[in-house]
Amino acid sequence: MLKVVFRVDASIAIGAGHVMRCLTLAHALGGKAYCEFIVSRSGSALSSKIKASGYNVHVIADIDNDPAQHATNTLAVILPETDLIIIDHYNLDTRYETHLYNKVSAVMVIDDLANRKHHCNLLLDGNLLPNSASRYKDLVPKDCTTLLGPQFALLREEFYTPTQTKNPKHILNVALQTNEKQKRKRILVCFGGTDPQNVTDKTLSAISKIDATLFDVDVVIGSQHMNYAQIVSKVAQFSTMSLHVDTTQMAVLMRHATIMIGAGGSMHWERCVSALPSIVITLAANQVATTKYLSELGACKWLGDSETVTKDAIAHSVLALLNDATARQHMAKIASQIVPIDGGAVAVVDVIVAQINKIKGETVLNSRILREEG
Repeated sequence: MLKVVFRVDASIAIGAGHVMRCLTLAHALGGKAYCEFIVSRSGSALSSKIKASGYNVHVIADIDNDPAQHATNTLAVILPETDLIIIDHYNLDTRYETHLYNKVSAVMVIDDLANRKHHCNLLLDGNLLPNSASRYKDLVPKDCTTLLGPQFALLREEFYTPTQTKNPKHILNVALQTNEKQKRKRILVCFGGTDPQNVTDKTLSAISKIDATLFDVDVVIGSQHMNYAQIVSKVAQFSTMSLHVDTTQMAVLMRHATIMIGAGGSMHWERCVSALPSIVITLAANQVATTKYLSELGACKWLGDSETVTKDAIAHSVLALLNDATARQHMAKIASQIVPIDGGAVAVVDVIVAQINKIKGETVLNSRILREEG
């Protein structure tokens, strides 16, 4: 069994996405690996969730602009003879990874930004951009294995449940299969677990301006949401709204939604694999490029940045998409073709296992040659 360590943080500022996708990968590794997690003191917001998922958590000092010392702190707590360390952190790069490279069998990086150099054996970036294939050309070693594109998106297993339709390559969206005149529409709202800009509240205020008899609303937030009490109070004011906190049923909610209003990032791929027409409001600069490209492809409608999008713009876009079944069908069709259901975390695990076995085999061979030469 492989020994795998994840180095990842979560906080109000960072959000929960990095930890959630690492947990997805850890779960997919299943019986193939024993996994542990390392978090920093300021990034330990989801430590209890990681532990509740069955993984040991080590808390170390913050990075503090000293990647070498941070590497030393990391090595002090990792498992003996660790096979792989997986790093999912925007503030760590080759200056940190180099110190780990020769201490473990392999280093893997999960990144989205392509804005810094890495010293790793594997790199995963699930984003879709016109230049996806070349983004890391000068940022990783020549022998680094790169896993690029939504086919390697780290989505939970629930999103890959096989459909019973005649088209097994894509997931069934229940809302699209129901007669338009017979079905009450559903809107799904989610801007991540913490939503520091509180776009959830802005969106609910916008939706409340529309005739509530037209639809029901599912609102998804995390228990760490910065304005938790405010959202609970607002949802309670409307009989057509339902609140879901730390839900494990996101795939089900997506498949039953008529449209979704949400953030960029990994939720793009959840919506795509669910064939869910979506209005997207970006929460950070690193969400813009992929969201813009997906919008240009027709896989979603990008409304703009959270700081500039108005409630009126949200309400207008929601009503327009709800009333245009043709546009929704077209958007769902394009989205469903972006993320194959035979990829994801399982495909990533296959590459990891093959890479580790290859590295270990080369190490054994080199050791044998050295003994024979000696």
